[in-house]
Amino acid sequence: MNRQPAFLVRPLSAVALAVSLAACQAEPSSAPQGRAADAGADMGMAVPKRLLQSRAVDRMRLRPDVILSTGQRVSMRRIDDTTWSGTVRVDPGIQLGVEVVWVSEQPRGDLPLARLSRSVPIGPDGAALEVSEAQYDYAIDSDGDGVLNLDELEAGSDPFPEPPATGGGPDVPTPDPDASNPNAPPPDTGLPMPPTTGTQDPDPIDPTPDRPAIDPSDTTTPTPDGDGTGDETGDETGDETGDESGDVTPVDVDVFVPRIAATRSPRIDGRRVTLDADGLLTGEWTGAVQVDSGGRPLGIDALMIDRGAEAPSGTPWRSWGAVHDGEYLYVVVIVEDNGQRQGDSPLFWQDDGIELFLDGDHGRQSTYGDDDDYHLIVPLLEPGTAGEKKRPNANDVAGWLEGPFSSGQGIELDFVTGPGVGPDGLRRPRFERDVYELRIALDSIGVEPGQPFGFELQVNDDDDGGPRDSKWGWAHPPRADTDVDFTFVNPSFMGTLMLD
Repeated sequence: MNRQPAFLVRPLSAVALAVSLAACQAEPSSAPQGRAADAGADMGMAVPKRLLQSRAVDRMRLRPDVILSTGQRVSMRRIDDTTWSGTVRVDPGIQLGVEVVWVSEQPRGDLPLARLSRSVPIGPDGAALEVSEAQYDYAIDSDGDGVLNLDELEAGSDPFPEPPATGGGPDVPTPDPDASNPNAPPPDTGLPMPPTTGTQDPDPIDPTPDRPAIDPSDTTTPTPDGDGTGDETGDETGDETGDESGDVTPVDVDVFVPRIAATRSPRIDGRRVTLDADGLLTGEWTGAVQVDSGGRPLGIDALMIDRGAEAPSGTPWRSWGAVHDGEYLYVVVIVEDNGQRQGDSPLFWQDDGIELFLDGDHGRQSTYGDDDDYHLIVPLLEPGTAGEKKRPNANDVAGWLEGPFSSGQGIELDFVTGPGVGPDGLRRPRFERDVYELRIALDSIGVEPGQPFGFELQVNDDDDGGPRDSKWGWAHPPRADTDVDFTFVNPSFMGTLMLD
């Protein structure tokens, strides 16, 4: 198998490295320290051969989206119609994950066609990673119809799913019969993971105690037009779902999130999450919603990816609840594990953790692009370790990471996890459950009470090290005969929430 140095990493200074992707042989640079542009000027990343050979792919509409395990996105510039180049600063002495997604810019949005993910150890002299054409993954099926995006583009069919005309979840897709995992997050992006055991003292994130209290006795449930009057005929201020005639298209809300006084807001510390004998949240999470609008428990129980899952869909071992105080949305996730909590992989999503999806304006588009469409990957960290974007925690991990297509901007998310410090296990009571506590500033995602927004939670489970064994979703449809994973490329697969 012919290989060529597709990735070449070169040192620029004691604390900076140029990350470039080369399509041909290149010798290490002898440029002076600090001259990033010069050091990377002769290096580039070539379009995959299969895309170049396809008559349906317009080279001038192709671009590479490059994301590093540090959370950085590499700014790429076009050299010619087949080659791109980019440089980024990273610290030496780390295991650097590089993820590349080749995207075709279509009138209906960005269409991912191929991806490649690799993990590279960065030494003082840089590093090179050789890959072959066969290592590119083309198994991306945005609309879930069983036909890959590239195949649909070549056949002249529509690879984009049609968003639902009204509210509610999307139709269950037909799994891809030709791929064991048609749309899982790119499998090999390196993300350094911390150990998930220990006795570190908690570093809690306290809610602001002096925010104005809100009367908890006010239980008025907002109507879809958000005015609390029960009038759904539309008016000048209007509902975003209204039309010119004043009629309103009903929005199917999956979960109504209750409001509490700010003084009763949960403490985000990864601890003190308790359940009563009926399995209902107690203590600081007593006011959280735990059932959907149809009365069903909020379980993350749809098996999406099965590579050794512990149980089939419907298993009540992963659940969530939520509450808000008008300023923040608080979310708690409880996960029963079999006692094996893994942090061995350099990939966030290949170890134990959760994925959070948000669509602030409930746009329900088939591709990411709005600045309020979020996909965030939250790892299971050591007890008491606080995770915040771009603020390294005690394990030297910069908190959560954006998914490959997440387009949202400016989210304020704080989280703390508690591996094995939650409620007693259902199967083995002595193995306490894992908990994730999250706090999201509502104004940072453009969400207000009385307005619907997209929301989804998914759980990654790794019991034996290496790649994850299973992935579970709340709103996502379960797998049938093959693995399915669509929300990370198609935000319309989120469920719908509304704040009281």
